[in-house]
Amino acid sequence: MSSQEAEKLYGRRLRQARKSYGFSQPELGVAAGLDYSGAGVTISRYENGRHQARPGLQKRLARVLALPLIYFFTEDDEEAASIAAAARSDEPAKRKADAEALIARMKRL
Repeated sequence: MSSQEAEKLYGRRLRQARKSYGFSQPELGVAAGLDYSGAGVTISRYENGRHQARPGLQKRLARVLALPLIYFFTEDDEEAASIAAAARSDEPAKRKADAEALIARMKRL
């Protein structure tokens, strides 16, 4: 798999995982520790394969979504779905609520 193919696969998986837990792009970015002002744009760039997240951020995004990092790079869709199903958890919903609250506070400033 080329670097460009890996970026596109990572982006597709990131979008699938984000949407499966109902995160907006800014919410996911904030939950992973990105600055609110650019979080949505940054996540969009990763999802569209324009940029590749650094390994540390990949790990943080995986942690927020309660998924093993291998999920994002698994080429087979059925295998990726099995990994996601096995890892399904309530943790991302809690992190989403925390991110929503933080964004609401930031908007009031």
